[in-house]
Amino acid sequence: MAAAQSSLGIGVAEQAPASDSGLLGGFFAWIATRQREFYDAMRAALTAMRDGGPGAWLLVGLSFLYGILHAAGPGHGKVVISSYMLANETALRRGIALSFSASLVQALSAIVIVGLGFLVLRQLAVSQTDTTRFFEIASYGLVVALGLWLLVRKLRALRPAAPKPAALSSAAVHDHGHHHHNHDRHAHDHHHHDHAPGEVCSTCGHAHMPMPDQLSGPMKLRDAAAVVLSVGLRPCTGALIVLTFAFLNGLWAAGLVSVLAMALGTAITVSALATLAVTAKNVALRMSGSSALSGPVSHAIEIGGALLIIAMGVILLGGALGA
Repeated sequence: MAAAQSSLGIGVAEQAPASDSGLLGGFFAWIATRQREFYDAMRAALTAMRDGGPGAWLLVGLSFLYGILHAAGPGHGKVVISSYMLANETALRRGIALSFSASLVQALSAIVIVGLGFLVLRQLAVSQTDTTRFFEIASYGLVVALGLWLLVRKLRALRPAAPKPAALSSAAVHDHGHHHHNHDRHAHDHHHHDHAPGEVCSTCGHAHMPMPDQLSGPMKLRDAAAVVLSVGLRPCTGALIVLTFAFLNGLWAAGLVSVLAMALGTAITVSALATLAVTAKNVALRMSGSSALSGPVSHAIEIGGALLIIAMGVILLGGALGA
């Protein structure tokens, strides 16, 4: 399969699962048509600026709208972030922060590629398309790795914890907290009481449920970086086109502001879609309530999110390697 280049011959067209069929085929086709119209409008605004006419604010506005529309089409960014939020106890505000961070990194990667193309790569036998392809493959590889890591972590969490030896458990519990009650009665009653979130079980010495502040605590930098890089390393083709056209015509500032506006629009759409994904998960969990299905439903959604990331990454990586 030949690699499809974007207009101006810059970069490669974004890989996405086939969208010309199915329930959303018509919608994605409409999105693609509108994107091409925005390409033409943005280039016209840049041309007007080059010729001395007004067009800066028009370019920024078009770039912002393009970012919103572009993120609604087929692509992997929104799928990765939404699936990550489904596969984790991730607060919605963190998901929104991830969306904006990934969009910013995506804009910066486009700036780096085009900047290198003008400052460095012209002296080497390396094209912008080759550089974009490297970033693309690295991004899709990170998507697969992220999905595998999430899946392994979820499967490990499902394994029952190994019980401590009875002697150690008895010594650890009864010597430090139960000197003033009947041990025989406690031994009988212990098997029938429930533990509140965060309460330590006197038999195994572990908390069976995380405390609320553990679920709402700060996200680990490693987790956030994995998601942001897996999405953001692959630059948006529209950003590459606008930047290259702007740089070729000496409109550096206009190109940079345009790409940042595009990133803002993309972040808004991805955040909205991620919000819908988390809301759907919460509705499913509320419908299951406190029944015996609540645990399996939650685990199924989280494991399904990890599997979706893996599948999307494999499809995109296979398409990029075979191009």
